[in-house]
Amino acid sequence: PYKFKNKTVHGIIRYLTHQQDWQVTPSINKLIFDTTPDKTKRYTKLLSGECDIITYPAPSQLKHMSNNSNISLSSQPTSNTSIWAFNSKKAPFDQRAVRQAFSFAVDKESILDAVFFQSAMQTNTLLREQSWARDLRSLDSKQNPTEALKLLKESDFDFNEVFTILIPIQNSTYNPNYFKTAELIQANLLEIGVTSTILPLQEKQLEQRLLAGDYDTYLTGINSLINDPDSLFRPLLSCNVNPLEGNTSQWCREDVQKLLDAALLESNFIARIKYYYRLQRIIQKERIYYPIAHVLRIDAFNNNVSGVTVNPLTGINFINASKTEAQ
Repeated sequence: PYKFKNKTVHGIIRYLTHQQDWQVTPSINKLIFDTTPDKTKRYTKLLSGECDIITYPAPSQLKHMSNNSNISLSSQPTSNTSIWAFNSKKAPFDQRAVRQAFSFAVDKESILDAVFFQSAMQTNTLLREQSWARDLRSLDSKQNPTEALKLLKESDFDFNEVFTILIPIQNSTYNPNYFKTAELIQANLLEIGVTSTILPLQEKQLEQRLLAGDYDTYLTGINSLINDPDSLFRPLLSCNVNPLEGNTSQWCREDVQKLLDAALLESNFIARIKYYYRLQRIIQKERIYYPIAHVLRIDAFNNNVSGVTVNPLTGINFINASKTEAQ
């Protein structure tokens, strides 16, 4: 419905109505994208009318937005999953009991309240609720410091060792505040006698660490742009995937690889679901990843805009959009 006009060095992208489009010609003649990474600036532009729609506002802004009668909020579930990965190739995280213990130490509810506010849903699974392959029988791993301490002692854990929580220096749609999340996890670990340090790194340094396997744990996330479990599980679990491509747990097990491949090639829908149920049971038992939250896609609209539809997997559709000028 729109055709590209130009792009500026300042991140302004302009589109014009495509008169020969096979669908209905939009009533909006010009569509302008203004790339604004800073969330505060984005919100300011929305309030001033400089922009009509903003995506992914800061979670801390949501309460203020919901109290503004001139703004409407759209909230959609996505496959964006915030996770804490354990490097299974590095001791002591090559032990299942240690990975489980670190998971039991974390107060997930505090992270949701302090970091995500209303912009995410707490989860214990990698698959979102809307996925046809999600095992609804999966049990939630709530914080249990007593169980965490017990598991560590049984595995001859060295409480004198200091562990790293690797985080990107730039926040993302997976996590609006990596450092705050890491601080909360760090405090939880200290409660069971485990000392950790937070290591924020720029993208290039982060990539070098991940490829070298030089990390203990890593706060990250994953997103699937299609509603198929393979697009989520394969990057996280396949032996053929490196950390930069998704497998930040460095996990590789023959039986898991066979399950992944069998599920992908299976044509019987029920049989395919069963394969993914088996995968989820293994993931939950081995705790190679600790799922924290499924992040919602949130868009804020000025009320003079209507007819816009949001698909959390593909983006915003403007074909039926209309706008009335403010009085």
